[in-house]
Amino acid sequence: MTRAGVPPALDAPHFVCPHCGVDAQQRWQDADFPARGTGEVDKALKRAQCLSCGARSYWIDAQMAWPSPTLGVPASPDLPPELRPLYDEARAVAPISARAAAALLRLLVDRLLSSLGATAPTVDGRVAELAEGGHLAAQAVEGLAAVRVCGDAALAAGQIDSDGDDDAGVVLLLCLLVNSIVETTLTLRRHRAELVGDRRRPSPAPTRPVEERDTGDMTGEEVP
Repeated sequence: MTRAGVPPALDAPHFVCPHCGVDAQQRWQDADFPARGTGEVDKALKRAQCLSCGARSYWIDAQMAWPSPTLGVPASPDLPPELRPLYDEARAVAPISARAAAALLRLLVDRLLSSLGATAPTVDGRVAELAEGGHLAAQAVEGLAAVRVCGDAALAAGQIDSDGDDDAGVVLLLCLLVNSIVETTLTLRRHRAELVGDRRRPSPAPTRPVEERDTGDMTGEEVP
């Protein structure tokens, strides 16, 4: 199960593993790659092994070189496929530009709200519409206002924050909000549909009235 946590950092005792998405303990080691013919170990190379999944990350000069660093938890599997590229792109660019990642995630939220059936012309209106219908929890609405998706301080979908207030924390919260909205709407609908489907029983085959059935007479001859 994925959860929010500490972004990857050199020598951190734990961080969100880029492989399994869990904030897990890390075992650090010098990469121990001796230069050919010299026997010298390049101290700029390090590796960390996740104690949750066992996979390794490799670091050069205090920066994670492999796998490509990302920020935020992986997308919910129920996120609509057409929105998944936006989510993954935001996670990929977040270590380089949190402002760009936040702008992408706000654009994603805007499109997600519409995909859930909200028809209001503004983001604020769509948030209010879904909240009134019981599809958005009060905490989700408060969170969306806090990261300036809606409310008086909201930024337009896809707009880069010119004030520089968008940081890694904003990106992490936006990722959590996207997954929370998906899980309380699309995931819940899927589970409910699966449950209803499991409870269905085949309807009995319709029978024809007795008088309409083809029967033989008392002598055993077929009735024409």
